[in-house]
Amino acid sequence: MSFDDTIMDELASDVENLKLYESTRYIGEGSLLMFEGGNDGELIIPQMQPDLSQVDNSLKILPNEDTIEELIDLYFKHVHRYFPALKQQTVWNSVRDFNKPQHLLLLNCIFFTASPFHEDPNKRDGRIYFLRAESLLYEYCTQPHALTVMSIIILGRHNKQIGASWMYSGIATKMLFELGLHRKLKNSKIKIHKEVLQSRNEAFWMCFISENFVSATYGRPNMIDESDCDVDVPDMPSNPYPMDEKTRLEIAYIHLINLSRICARVRKYVHAASRQRFLMQEDENKFRVLDAALASWFHSLPEWLRFNEINKDSNGVLLNGIGG
Repeated sequence: MSFDDTIMDELASDVENLKLYESTRYIGEGSLLMFEGGNDGELIIPQMQPDLSQVDNSLKILPNEDTIEELIDLYFKHVHRYFPALKQQTVWNSVRDFNKPQHLLLLNCIFFTASPFHEDPNKRDGRIYFLRAESLLYEYCTQPHALTVMSIIILGRHNKQIGASWMYSGIATKMLFELGLHRKLKNSKIKIHKEVLQSRNEAFWMCFISENFVSATYGRPNMIDESDCDVDVPDMPSNPYPMDEKTRLEIAYIHLINLSRICARVRKYVHAASRQRFLMQEDENKFRVLDAALASWFHSLPEWLRFNEINKDSNGVLLNGIGG
């Protein structure tokens, strides 16, 4: 066993306690970095993260406990339903653990997007949270982390500057690949913490959908090709006809993931160069497969998620959110 293998074994043995795989460096198969060592497999290297002691005190300021709870509740009431990718547990874990710059970054992103919905006019201006989030991102969160990917997606979706969503999406996507979020961890020695694994998958699908949507908006090629990814789609809740809003949004989000996957495959043709598009037209089977996939997706929708039904929802939870 080499010295490097010994180090990796020691790191793997501690991972459940230290949650090292929140931040990783991914080196893929065939990498030029690994040819010399005779190893042509995948490698995911855990990286230590800085703690809050390194963050400037001016960026550690948070609202009082009551306002924190109010803003988080407002986010999940008014913002979350339009893109129900972020789990409440992820946000509350950041409040509870609160020992890394990434926790500060995510919370400021949540506060920034939720502030306009506050009933107190003095608390509706979220600019201070946006400025803190950007400072944290560029000064203390440049090392890839799953929470940083999620935070960048939120910043991109709610930044109104022209082209900002495209640039943020690019940063998040590059960070996704650096972390190896597009790949399952195949090393059997790694005992990855359940929370960390959930966070990694959560960040991947959040970025996949956003990047797909932003690329479609600008008529540009997708940066994430699903043929390079092997991340599982989240499991569908056991009850397909739930009455509570939280579970309905969870189900709707999983259907959105599957629709985004189909759309990404369609757009590979739409945005192909003229010569490549002609070659693709020759293969009618590809279009039959896509047509069948779209039909299968539509027929898999529960009745309550179809337009005729969500249009009857007096609260407009889905019609004015993910279904609208």
